[in-house]
Amino acid sequence: MKIHINGQNGRLGSCISKMLENKTYSAKEADVIIDVSHPNCLEEILCWGKPLVIGTTGYSLEQMKQIEEGAKKLPIFKASNFSLGIALLQKFLLEHGEYFMGKPAAIIETHHEGKVDAPSGTALELGKNLGECEYFSRRTPNAVGEHEVRIGLRGEELRLGHIAHSRELFARGAIRAAEFMLGKKAGLYGMKELIESPL
Repeated sequence: MKIHINGQNGRLGSCISKMLENKTYSAKEADVIIDVSHPNCLEEILCWGKPLVIGTTGYSLEQMKQIEEGAKKLPIFKASNFSLGIALLQKFLLEHGEYFMGKPAAIIETHHEGKVDAPSGTALELGKNLGECEYFSRRTPNAVGEHEVRIGLRGEELRLGHIAHSRELFARGAIRAAEFMLGKKAGLYGMKELIESPL
């Protein structure tokens, strides 16, 4: 499988490149594109006409509509986080969301100080299953990624959390997503489909 990494010099892009032993290809010759760059690159990557794995966050609503339109012609995998643990947490919240709607909820997320968007894309995705939700963002020098979901129930509080200890787990997830996208038909895919399908 030939992979082109758009954003190869960034934190995650360089980690993916290292995991692939720097055997990366141009967009023209690649089988799959992994994009971990910047929202401003969206139109360019859609024009390449290749299966896409998008890990970039911070898109506007208009850009999200562009991705949805693009998925009518291309297979596109969109994830704010390539972690298996986060995907399982998201699945739990989705399956039990009816119990949480209307309950006081908060998500506390911590990332490295170079991360621009706050709250993180992952926090916003998790929050979609909680109705109204407060977000608290922290930026520290060496954090990889932490998310804690707190839900107030009657006389008790439910706390669910995930801590990423290494950026390599995201790189492995991105490569696994690229493998998953080989041969896929046009459509919008995500971590839900990935964890439910044997590779």
